[in-house]
Amino acid sequence: MSKLMVYNIQKYSVHDGPGLRTTVFLKGCPLSCLWCHNPESQEFKQKVQINQRKCIDCKICYNVCESDNCNLCLKCVALCPSEARELVGELMTPKLLYKIIKQDILFYEESQGGVTFSGGEPLCQSKELVNLLKKLKENDVHVAIDTSGYAHKESIAQIVDFVDLWLYDIKHIDISKHEELTGVGNKLIIENLEYLLDKGANIWIRFPLIPTLNDSKDNIKSIAQLLNELNISMIYLLPYHSMAEDKHTRFEIDYALKGLKEPTEEQIKQAVLIFNKHNISVQIGG
Repeated sequence: MSKLMVYNIQKYSVHDGPGLRTTVFLKGCPLSCLWCHNPESQEFKQKVQINQRKCIDCKICYNVCESDNCNLCLKCVALCPSEARELVGELMTPKLLYKIIKQDILFYEESQGGVTFSGGEPLCQSKELVNLLKKLKENDVHVAIDTSGYAHKESIAQIVDFVDLWLYDIKHIDISKHEELTGVGNKLIIENLEYLLDKGANIWIRFPLIPTLNDSKDNIKSIAQLLNELNISMIYLLPYHSMAEDKHTRFEIDYALKGLKEPTEEQIKQAVLIFNKHNISVQIGG
């Protein structure tokens, strides 16, 4: 049976779609966004991460390690007295994931919520996801996919009939700038967005507002014009949060945007005004 690489399951989430939700974070992403809030999600493989804030430098991990290269024996994780070491990534069967999701089905029904698959990039695991999504669909569980849109069209096609909502990021319109900021171009992302619209998919467009990187008037105006062309009249604006730097620091991962400030109320207001001027309504968060 195919398994999914999961690195976190967050219950009672209110930020990844409507109602109360269980958010399943899948590991692995083809993008490398400079502001990534979940840097531990980017690699596709399991990894032992070290939280330096918890480390007491007791050297127990070094004494029990039998290899110069981590082979995931997890002895260091089990013996760490301060719990500074943790395994990020777990292979889980669709059957087990369904069992976990099903535990909160009453909350989904009462709040009009459901389950959201996030990441990483969940479309990288479409083949492993499809049977689970079918099962959820059969049991009337609302399913959302939180995606960058960067995937082979076949990865979208095999699950599109079992997804109720797509949380779809648009980060930058300029192709070269998009590649500079995320490691990939945006041509495929826009093509896949058009494909989903042609399929009649329910889509929430989301725009991460990153000061100095994609908050220029020209970029916001160009995104609004694209949405006008696609007959999309609403966007969810996600202001940059400094937790991105905090997470990189905690796990000793290089962060290119050290010291970047969160957008001010005035910067957020200006972005909203530009969208509104182009007949795009804005919701903060979502």
